[in-house]
Amino acid sequence: MDPDGFQHLPGTTTFPPPQSFPLPLSMASPFEFKAGVAGSRAAGEESLSGVPKPLDFLHENPIPPFLSKTYDLVDDPSLDSIISWGERGDSFVVWDPVEFARTILPRNFKHNNFSSFVRQLNTYVGIDLSYPWDALDKWEFTNEGFVKGQRHLLKKIQRRKSHQSQQIGSSCGSPREAGKVALGGEIERLREERSFMMQELVELHQQQRGTVQRMEIVKEKA
Repeated sequence: MDPDGFQHLPGTTTFPPPQSFPLPLSMASPFEFKAGVAGSRAAGEESLSGVPKPLDFLHENPIPPFLSKTYDLVDDPSLDSIISWGERGDSFVVWDPVEFARTILPRNFKHNNFSSFVRQLNTYVGIDLSYPWDALDKWEFTNEGFVKGQRHLLKKIQRRKSHQSQQIGSSCGSPREAGKVALGGEIERLREERSFMMQELVELHQQQRGTVQRMEIVKEKA
């Protein structure tokens, strides 16, 4: 028996007892619980609870391309003589509808019809016209989501809901909710009538301008 307590037998070879070596980090068990790490991670998550997550933007309403392009035109200082921000920056003005329809619309919207531009504006909630009756040569539009220097507010502008979707909504829920939906539908109907009248006014104004221009051409040739 050797000093380590092992008995030597004839014809056998004695091997030393196995030694324990620390495993490299790459071989350590991935299920090892580290209280310190878990605690610090929990604290970190708590401290970051108010920080926006990278994918939060996926849940936001995208900016409609039509509104984005219109905003760019209004914000372009080289076009200020044709279209620009209003005096307070909470509206925009088409100063020259004829030139706007002749040069700006074909380049950006593939048509030259100012009334179609107005009609498309009115498909969005809250795009209102600011009294063009006193000066038909300029048209001012306003919306709380269309503000100078606040492009991100465009996400709040949504398309108008159809009467059919409102009627479906009114058939569900409590009588109080149904009453609110019905009132909203009536307001929307009045807005659509106002929008239709405004579009007719735009078309009449365009026809008048066209007639005047043709008369001037005839006078020049006479």
